[in-house]
Amino acid sequence: MRAMTPADRRRCFTMRQTVHENRRDISFADYAAASDVYIGRGDSSVWVENGRILGEAAVDRETGVVEVLYVDAAAQGRGIGSALLDRCCATLAGLGYREALLSTMAGTRAEGFYLKRGFQTYKMEGRDTAFMRRSLV
Repeated sequence: MRAMTPADRRRCFTMRQTVHENRRDISFADYAAASDVYIGRGDSSVWVENGRILGEAAVDRETGVVEVLYVDAAAQGRGIGSALLDRCCATLAGLGYREALLSTMAGTRAEGFYLKRGFQTYKMEGRDTAFMRRSLV
């Protein structure tokens, strides 16, 4: 695992296309602009094996939200997502946050992943979006 760089953007964007849940259909230009914010602050990480990006994560230091967590579909179930999530939570704790926040699609494997890692749903938006939090203290 290492910090994400601008050179990683295209590979991260391509990796995200392998993910079936919580997939955001955005253009590369929009993705690059959003990722540049996290890269510039040092708040994003990538998991790389043999030169291939298999995961990406980022936090928003202004809100305490885990904004990004994607793992290549073929690499899921290997602990990459857990390691990236742990890095996000450690970053937020280091910034003084007492809890980590995120949102995900309700009823998905992603929601189950977060529940197994101590997140709890505190609010629903419609039937689709679960807002979750986990204590960092």
